[in-house]
Amino acid sequence: LTRRRRQGLGYTLGTILSGENYNPGVGFVDRSNFKFGTAAISQTWLNQQGPFIWHTLQAFGNAYLDNVEHNVLSSEYGLEWTFSRRNQDNGGIKLTKVFENLTADFSLAQGVMIPIGQYHFYRMNARYSQAIDRTLRTVIELETGSFYDGWLHSLSFSPGWYISKHLQLSLQYVYNYGEFKDRSDILNFHIARLRIGTALDRKLSTNALFQYNGAQDLFSLNVRFRYNFREGQDL
Repeated sequence: LTRRRRQGLGYTLGTILSGENYNPGVGFVDRSNFKFGTAAISQTWLNQQGPFIWHTLQAFGNAYLDNVEHNVLSSEYGLEWTFSRRNQDNGGIKLTKVFENLTADFSLAQGVMIPIGQYHFYRMNARYSQAIDRTLRTVIELETGSFYDGWLHSLSFSPGWYISKHLQLSLQYVYNYGEFKDRSDILNFHIARLRIGTALDRKLSTNALFQYNGAQDLFSLNVRFRYNFREGQDL
Protein backbone atom coordinates (compact mmCIF):
# COMPACT_ATOMS: atom_id res chain seq x y z
CA LEU A 1 0.00 0.00 0.00
CA THR A 2 1.68 3.19 -1.22
CA ARG A 3 0.77 6.84 -1.38
CA ARG A 4 3.27 8.73 -3.55
CA ARG A 5 3.20 12.51 -3.33
CA ARG A 6 5.28 15.27 -4.86
CA GLN A 7 4.09 17.47 -2.02
CA GLY A 8 2.95 16.64 1.47
CA LEU A 9 2.62 13.35 3.33
CA GLY A 10 3.39 9.98 1.74
CA TYR A 11 3.64 6.46 3.10
CA THR A 12 4.32 2.81 2.25
CA LEU A 13 3.14 -0.34 4.01
CA GLY A 14 3.89 -3.85 2.79
CA THR A 15 4.29 -7.48 3.79
CA ILE A 16 5.39 -10.82 2.32
CA LEU A 17 4.43 -14.22 3.72
CA SER A 18 6.35 -17.22 2.37
CA GLY A 19 5.78 -20.79 3.58
CA GLU A 20 8.25 -23.66 3.85
CA ASN A 21 6.78 -25.40 0.79
CA TYR A 22 6.96 -22.38 -1.52
CA ASN A 23 8.93 -23.25 -4.67
CA PRO A 24 8.80 -20.77 -7.58
CA GLY A 25 10.00 -23.40 -10.07
CA VAL A 26 11.99 -20.82 -12.02
CA GLY A 27 13.77 -17.74 -10.79
CA PHE A 28 15.70 -17.03 -7.63
CA VAL A 29 14.69 -16.63 -3.99
CA ASP A 30 17.25 -15.73 -1.33
CA ARG A 31 15.10 -16.75 1.68
CA SER A 32 12.46 -19.34 2.49
CA ASN A 33 9.85 -19.89 5.22
CA PHE A 34 9.74 -16.27 6.39
CA LYS A 35 7.54 -13.24 6.90
CA PHE A 36 8.57 -9.74 5.94
CA GLY A 37 7.22 -6.32 6.84
CA THR A 38 8.12 -2.86 5.59
CA ALA A 39 6.91 0.64 6.42
CA ALA A 40 7.91 4.18 5.50
CA ILE A 41 6.53 7.67 6.03
CA SER A 42 7.72 10.76 4.18
CA GLN A 43 7.16 14.48 3.87
CA THR A 44 7.89 16.31 0.60
CA TRP A 45 8.27 20.06 0.15
CA LEU A 46 8.00 21.96 -3.14
CA ASN A 47 10.06 25.14 -3.30
CA GLN A 48 9.35 28.22 -5.41
CA GLN A 49 12.79 29.58 -4.59
CA GLY A 50 16.14 28.24 -3.46
CA PRO A 51 18.48 25.56 -4.87
CA PHE A 52 15.98 22.65 -4.69
CA ILE A 53 12.76 22.32 -6.66
CA TRP A 54 11.69 19.66 -4.16
CA HIS A 55 13.15 17.68 -1.28
CA THR A 56 11.87 14.79 0.84
CA LEU A 57 12.56 13.50 4.33
CA GLN A 58 11.65 9.85 4.90
CA ALA A 59 11.76 7.47 7.86
CA PHE A 60 11.74 3.78 6.89
CA GLY A 61 12.13 0.30 8.34
CA ASN A 62 11.80 -3.36 7.38
CA ALA A 63 12.42 -6.77 8.94
CA TYR A 64 12.53 -10.48 8.05
CA LEU A 65 11.32 -13.03 10.64
CA ASP A 66 11.42 -16.81 10.46
CA ASN A 67 8.12 -18.70 10.60
CA VAL A 68 9.25 -21.31 13.15
CA GLU A 69 10.46 -19.38 16.18
CA HIS A 70 9.51 -15.89 14.91
CA ASN A 71 13.07 -14.66 15.44
CA VAL A 72 14.31 -11.61 13.53
CA LEU A 73 16.62 -12.76 10.71
CA SER A 74 17.57 -9.30 9.55
CA SER A 75 16.26 -5.76 9.75
CA GLU A 76 17.13 -2.22 8.84
CA TYR A 77 15.68 1.16 9.61
CA GLY A 78 16.79 4.74 9.27
CA LEU A 79 16.32 8.18 7.75
CA GLU A 80 16.76 9.37 4.17
CA TRP A 81 16.80 12.85 2.64
CA THR A 82 16.47 13.18 -1.14
CA PHE A 83 16.33 16.23 -3.39
CA SER A 84 16.07 17.46 -6.96
CA ARG A 85 17.67 20.67 -8.16
CA ARG A 86 16.11 23.01 -10.71
CA ASN A 87 18.47 21.70 -13.40
CA GLN A 88 17.15 18.16 -12.63
CA ASP A 89 20.31 17.01 -10.86
CA ASN A 90 19.30 14.89 -7.87
CA GLY A 91 20.75 13.06 -4.91
CA GLY A 92 20.37 12.21 -1.27
CA ILE A 93 21.84 11.09 2.04
CA LYS A 94 20.74 7.94 3.90
CA LEU A 95 21.56 6.78 7.44
CA THR A 96 20.72 3.16 8.25
CA LYS A 97 20.96 0.83 11.25
CA VAL A 98 21.24 -2.82 10.20
CA PHE A 99 20.79 -6.06 12.14
CA GLU A 100 21.86 -9.44 10.76
CA ASN A 101 21.44 -12.79 12.51
CA LEU A 102 23.79 -15.16 10.69
CA THR A 103 22.92 -18.82 11.21
CA ALA A 104 25.73 -19.92 8.86
CA ASP A 105 29.14 -18.54 7.95
CA PHE A 106 28.91 -15.77 5.34
CA SER A 107 31.67 -15.88 2.72
CA LEU A 108 32.77 -12.58 1.21
CA ALA A 109 35.33 -11.98 -1.52
CA GLN A 110 38.98 -12.99 -1.25
CA GLY A 111 38.39 -15.62 1.41
CA VAL A 112 37.01 -13.25 4.06
CA MET A 113 34.49 -15.16 6.19
CA ILE A 114 31.93 -13.58 8.53
CA PRO A 115 31.33 -16.08 11.38
CA ILE A 116 27.95 -17.12 12.78
CA GLY A 117 26.50 -14.56 15.18
CA GLN A 118 24.30 -11.52 15.65
CA TYR A 119 25.55 -8.21 14.28
CA HIS A 120 24.40 -4.60 14.67
CA PHE A 121 26.03 -2.03 12.41
CA TYR A 122 25.47 1.44 10.97
CA ARG A 123 25.84 2.62 7.36
CA MET A 124 25.82 6.03 5.66
CA ASN A 125 25.19 6.53 1.94
CA ALA A 126 25.52 9.74 -0.09
CA ARG A 127 24.64 10.00 -3.79
CA TYR A 128 24.66 12.74 -6.42
CA SER A 129 23.41 12.24 -9.99
CA GLN A 130 23.46 14.72 -12.83
CA ALA A 131 20.31 15.10 -14.95
CA ILE A 132 19.60 12.14 -17.20
CA ASP A 133 19.01 14.31 -20.27
CA ARG A 134 22.60 15.61 -20.30
CA THR A 135 24.88 14.52 -23.12
CA LEU A 136 27.60 13.92 -20.53
CA ARG A 137 26.44 12.93 -17.06
CA THR A 138 28.00 11.46 -13.93
CA VAL A 139 26.71 9.65 -10.87
CA ILE A 140 28.87 9.59 -7.73
CA GLU A 141 28.02 7.45 -4.71
CA LEU A 142 29.83 6.93 -1.42
CA GLU A 143 28.88 4.42 1.26
CA THR A 144 30.73 3.94 4.51
CA GLY A 145 30.30 2.69 8.05
CA SER A 146 30.55 -0.40 10.20
CA PHE A 147 29.89 -3.74 8.49
CA TYR A 148 29.25 -6.87 10.59
CA ASP A 149 32.31 -6.98 12.90
CA GLY A 150 34.41 -4.60 10.80
CA TRP A 151 34.23 -1.57 8.51
CA LEU A 152 33.48 -1.30 4.79
CA HIS A 153 33.92 1.71 2.51
CA SER A 154 32.67 1.82 -1.08
CA LEU A 155 33.08 4.49 -3.77
CA SER A 156 31.21 4.36 -7.08
CA PHE A 157 31.82 6.63 -10.08
CA SER A 158 29.53 6.24 -13.12
CA PRO A 159 30.01 8.61 -16.09
CA GLY A 160 27.75 8.29 -19.13
CA TRP A 161 28.01 9.72 -22.64
CA TYR A 162 24.99 9.93 -24.95
CA ILE A 163 26.90 10.43 -28.18
CA SER A 164 23.84 10.29 -30.42
CA LYS A 165 20.49 8.54 -30.76
CA HIS A 166 22.46 5.62 -32.24
CA LEU A 167 25.20 5.22 -29.64
CA GLN A 168 25.66 5.63 -25.91
CA LEU A 169 28.49 4.65 -23.57
CA SER A 170 28.47 4.32 -19.79
CA LEU A 171 31.25 3.35 -17.43
CA GLN A 172 30.98 2.31 -13.79
CA TYR A 173 33.92 1.99 -11.44
CA VAL A 174 33.47 0.69 -7.88
CA TYR A 175 36.18 0.51 -5.24
CA ASN A 176 35.63 -1.44 -2.02
CA TYR A 177 37.87 -1.44 1.03
CA GLY A 178 36.99 -3.26 4.23
CA GLU A 179 38.78 -4.11 7.47
CA PHE A 180 37.97 -6.82 10.03
CA LYS A 181 40.64 -6.21 12.65
CA ASP A 182 39.61 -8.96 15.06
CA ARG A 183 40.47 -11.52 12.38
CA SER A 184 43.10 -9.44 10.53
CA ASP A 185 41.05 -9.74 7.32
CA ILE A 186 41.04 -7.08 4.61
CA LEU A 187 38.83 -6.54 1.58
CA ASN A 188 40.46 -4.51 -1.19
CA PHE A 189 39.13 -4.86 -4.72
CA HIS A 190 37.81 -3.03 -7.77
CA ILE A 191 34.88 -3.59 -10.13
CA ALA A 192 34.73 -1.95 -13.56
CA ARG A 193 31.84 -2.10 -16.03
CA LEU A 194 31.54 -0.72 -19.55
CA ARG A 195 28.12 -0.64 -21.22
CA ILE A 196 27.73 0.04 -24.95
CA GLY A 197 24.30 0.65 -26.41
CA THR A 198 23.74 0.92 -30.17
CA ALA A 199 20.56 1.34 -32.18
CA LEU A 200 20.26 1.56 -35.95
CA ASP A 201 16.60 2.46 -35.60
CA ARG A 202 13.66 1.53 -33.38
CA LYS A 203 13.72 -2.06 -34.69
CA LEU A 204 17.40 -3.01 -34.58
CA SER A 205 19.61 -2.60 -31.48
CA THR A 206 22.56 -4.19 -29.67
CA ASN A 207 23.66 -3.84 -26.03
CA ALA A 208 26.96 -5.05 -24.62
CA LEU A 209 28.30 -5.25 -21.05
CA PHE A 210 32.00 -5.77 -20.28
CA GLN A 211 32.91 -6.32 -16.62
CA TYR A 212 36.05 -6.86 -14.60
CA ASN A 213 35.65 -8.15 -11.04
CA GLY A 214 38.82 -7.63 -9.02
CA ALA A 215 37.59 -9.82 -6.17
CA GLN A 216 37.69 -12.84 -8.48
CA ASP A 217 40.16 -11.48 -11.08
CA LEU A 218 37.54 -12.28 -13.69
CA PHE A 219 36.54 -10.68 -16.99
CA SER A 220 33.03 -11.28 -18.34
CA LEU A 221 31.08 -10.22 -21.42
CA ASN A 222 27.36 -10.17 -22.17
CA VAL A 223 25.95 -9.09 -25.55
CA ARG A 224 22.29 -8.86 -26.51
CA PHE A 225 21.08 -8.40 -30.08
CA ARG A 226 17.43 -7.42 -30.60
CA TYR A 227 15.36 -7.18 -33.76
CA ASN A 228 11.78 -6.01 -33.29
CA PHE A 229 9.63 -7.13 -36.23
CA ARG A 230 6.57 -5.37 -34.89
CA GLU A 231 5.20 -4.40 -31.52
CA GLY A 232 5.22 -7.45 -29.21
CA GLN A 233 7.26 -9.64 -31.57
CA ASP A 234 11.05 -9.79 -31.15
CA LEU A 235 14.08 -11.83 -32.08
